Amino acid sequence: MRTVAIILGGGSGKRMGSRCGRGSRRGSGRNKVLLKLAGRPILEWSLAVFSKHPQVTDILVVARKEDLEEIRELCQGADLGGGKIRDAIEGGAERQDSVANAVQYLSRFGLGPDDRVLIHDGARPLVTRAIIDRCLEQLSDHQVAVPGVPVKETVKKVRDGIVLETVERDQLWAVQTPQSFRFRALQQAHWQARHDGYQGTDDASLAERIGIQVAVFEGDYHNIKVTTPEDLVVAKAYLDSIKGELVMDQSHVDRIANPVIFRVGIGYDVHAFQEGRPLFLGGIQVPSHLGLQGHSDADVLLHAMI
Repeated sequence: MRTVAIILGGGSGKRMGSRCGRGSRRGSGRNKVLLKLAGRPILEWSLAVFSKHPQVTDILVVARKEDLEEIRELCQGADLGGGKIRDAIEGGAERQDSVANAVQYLSRFGLGPDDRVLIHDGARPLVTRAIIDRCLEQLSDHQVAVPGVPVKETVKKVRDGIVLETVERDQLWAVQTPQSFRFRALQQAHWQARHDGYQGTDDASLAERIGIQVAVFEGDYHNIKVTTPEDLVVAKAYLDSIKGELVMDQSHVDRIANPVIFRVGIGYDVHAFQEGRPLFLGGIQVPSHLGLQGHSDADVLLHAMI
C-alpha cells in the first residue's frame, strides 16, 4: 500500500505584510512557506517530518508557478533524506484547485483506490510524526479522517459588529491538517465538487457534502498554521522551548525528555487604545469600553512574554 503526502506550498503571504516583501503575481508578497523559521524555510520543516515517516512512500509538493523553481531547488538541496519527494507541480487559483491538480497527477501516477493520501498545509511547520500516525490509524476504519482540537474560546455569531448569538462550543472543533483520505474517496469528492462548481473550505468538506463520513481525531494545539507575523513568533517560541538540538531525521518536534527550559528576561509590547474592541490581558477578556488596536488580539501581556 502506498501513502502519498501532498504538501501545499502556495501561500501568498497576504497577511504577513512587510515580512514577505513584494513580487507575487497578486502583489501580495513572498510566499510565506519560504520564510525562515529557526533558520530553515517553513516548508522544509513539514517536508522533513513526512520524509522521515516510515509509512510515507511518496511526497508531492504543489506550489505557485512563480515559486516552482525555488521550491524544487529547496526540495533537492535540503537534507531531508529518504528520496521520497517525487515532484513539485503547479497549483491552481485556489487551494481546492491545487489539490485537484495533485489528484489528477496521482491518478496518472498509478495510485490505487485504497492507497492513502495525506493533504497537508505547508504553512503548518509543527506537524509531528504522532499526528501522522493517528491519521493513518484512522484510515483503517474510515475513508476520510482529519485532526482537530476542541475550540477553547467563546464563539459568537456576529453581523455588522453586533452579536447575534453565542454559539455552543461543546461540539465545535478547529480542524487542522494533514487531512487523510483513501484515494478513491478523494477522487470522488473532488470530481463531484468540480462537476457542481462547488468551492469548499477544506478537502474534508467536499467529502462531507457527498455523504462520505469524516472522522475527527485529536490533533495538537501546537500544530498551528503560520499566517501572520504573530504566528511566526509563536512557532519560534515553541521550537525554542524544546530542550536540545532538534533532530530532523526523527521528527523536528519530537519532545525530548524534560523539554521545558526556564527563561528569565524583560519584554514589552505597545498598542494604542481603540473604541469598540475587546480588551484582552494575559488571554483573559477584561470588561472595558476600550480595547487595544492591532491585527490580532493585541494582548500586550502575552506579546511581551512571547
